[in-house]
Amino acid sequence: VFANDSSDSYGVLQFLGPSGPFAFGMKNCVFLGSSPPGIAALAAGQHCGLPGGAGPCNVQYLLENVDFSGMRAQQPRLAFGANSGVAEAAVLPVFVTKDSSLGGFRSVVSSHLNGFAEAGCVLIDSAWAKDALGCDASLRRLNLWGADAGVLKLMGPGFNVNPDMSFPAEGRNAG
Repeated sequence: VFANDSSDSYGVLQFLGPSGPFAFGMKNCVFLGSSPPGIAALAAGQHCGLPGGAGPCNVQYLLENVDFSGMRAQQPRLAFGANSGVAEAAVLPVFVTKDSSLGGFRSVVSSHLNGFAEAGCVLIDSAWAKDALGCDASLRRLNLWGADAGVLKLMGPGFNVNPDMSFPAEGRNAG
């Protein structure tokens, strides 16, 4: 249980989650109450991409039976890029579930991956998730390891858009 009394003027209801090339699981967790403005109840990628911090930023959060229903409406449930100003933090993490942990969606990705909106994902209310798209499909990350293969281009649903070279997308939206 992660809880905060709304009359507490000091504490903040937020879990600053890890980042790296792995899946991070949360199972049978409850978030209760609200707090002064923080990043979100569950913020992906604490310090990713920063010197001495975790990296790379493409962590996949696997949620199972995570309950946000006890939170006040004004506190965001999810956010991308906890305490990190690097572009990857706001774009690369992904949240996935097989149950109702994500408000009825199977996946939540950064809204900077705008190709997924064209593939059927929808913008989520910012009170639920900051800068996010909710998807009925189960999305996953792809890590490629090995010798430098040059510039690679992903093609398919979610990546059939023109590259957005502005911060923080920096072309990642188009594969």
